[in-house]
Amino acid sequence: VVFDSLGSDVKLFLALNEPSTDLGFTVYAKQFRETPRREPVPLTPLPRAAFTWFPGARMVHHQHLAAAAAIEEYRKRNLPGRIAAVAMLLIPALPSSDSEADARAAWLADGLMNRIYLDPMLRGTYPADVVAALRSAGSELPVEPGDMELIARNRADYLGVNFYSGFSFAADPGAADNWGLRMTTPASPADPYNGPVRPDLFAAGLLRVKADYGSPPM
Repeated sequence: VVFDSLGSDVKLFLALNEPSTDLGFTVYAKQFRETPRREPVPLTPLPRAAFTWFPGARMVHHQHLAAAAAIEEYRKRNLPGRIAAVAMLLIPALPSSDSEADARAAWLADGLMNRIYLDPMLRGTYPADVVAALRSAGSELPVEPGDMELIARNRADYLGVNFYSGFSFAADPGAADNWGLRMTTPASPADPYNGPVRPDLFAAGLLRVKADYGSPPM
């Protein structure tokens, strides 16, 4: 209906905005369902509960399928504009130290926040380390035959990016509910929710996407 009504006039379409934020809301839904308390929940990166409690990992995969289906419908109409699958929340994940353990922690955080969306959209596959991490937590991406082909053949015309800040991570074996890692970036007094203002990390994030994913239009 939207494409038929507005497709000739609107030149830039977006299927989903910040899909990882929607996934984060499942953590609050779980909390509201199970307890009368309303405690702040750390969402950087998303804890295991975001992926293991319904809809969790299923939501991630269905977000990709929904965006791909929208792109396919858009292109059937030969409209004059362009369409993006998502405007993703790009969050640079930095190791807290030079240790190998912190580097692995930051890479996993990157996978759970960024690559779980970037890789299917721009490479047509899920990152193997993230799939393994989800499996170890008892969660599976419910990929059915033909799903990845649908996503791969409906690559977006551009990648939308939203940026607030980047964060540092350290390995923490005691943080089992949060993938064995801990965010170490201090809360920003100016904006404790979105993190410190770091235009340098915004630039680094965009350059990383350019280098790792073949310079997609953004």
